[in-house]
Amino acid sequence: MKKIAVLGRGKSLESLSSLPEVDAYVITNNWGLELNQQFIMDRFSDNKPIIHVLSLSIFNAPGMGFDELLKHYKKFNIQKIILPYVSECVPGGEQSYFEVEGKNNIIKAEPLPDEVKSFMWQPGRGNCPKNYTGKKYDLPTTGMAGVLYATAVMNPTEVYICGMDFYEKTYAFQTKREEERNKIDSNGIMTVSEFEKIPMKIFLTENIIGKFPDKKFFINTYGDYKPNKDNVEVNTL
Repeated sequence: MKKIAVLGRGKSLESLSSLPEVDAYVITNNWGLELNQQFIMDRFSDNKPIIHVLSLSIFNAPGMGFDELLKHYKKFNIQKIILPYVSECVPGGEQSYFEVEGKNNIIKAEPLPDEVKSFMWQPGRGNCPKNYTGKKYDLPTTGMAGVLYATAVMNPTEVYICGMDFYEKTYAFQTKREEERNKIDSNGIMTVSEFEKIPMKIFLTENIIGKFPDKKFFINTYGDYKPNKDNVEVNTL
């Protein structure tokens, strides 16, 4: 594949129409509300393959809209569900590889392949944050798992990213539970800690963009992101 679009849930997702035609899409986390939006339905009417990278946390949070999400698997050309963990780090092990009814077949969730391990955080090694006590192999967010999967596994020449604002803007669309949980300041910026923002930027820059100098990245974002790499163009909205 030559061009892949990785789509998060941040406000910059609204810039989707500015992206060129691509060969496939990767959508990240709960897209129950997003797939109801007309501009997204119009975009996905091209019937290009869609990969859904989805955290298991959706099952542990009532009100996150998984029931809404289920109906979309029958409507859109979603071909795979990828969990943001390598097999040895999947919470619950193989019992967590749930199945859903897709448009043309049954889709069984699967882990990230082992080939991405060398790009992931490992406690005490590389640029993994100090005092990090997470999994043996990990990433800062599901969004980053989506970018990594698109880049390392799908192997495009160009990666287009929108909807990833590093928690510096609201989600484009929020469930009621998210509206209650996410604190927003007067400028519409999510008030999360720098510990949550900065590792995402470091991981994207050093563990993905910097590791694939032969690939070109194009990013639409409301976030303050300056990667200082020759193979990336950032359009700050």
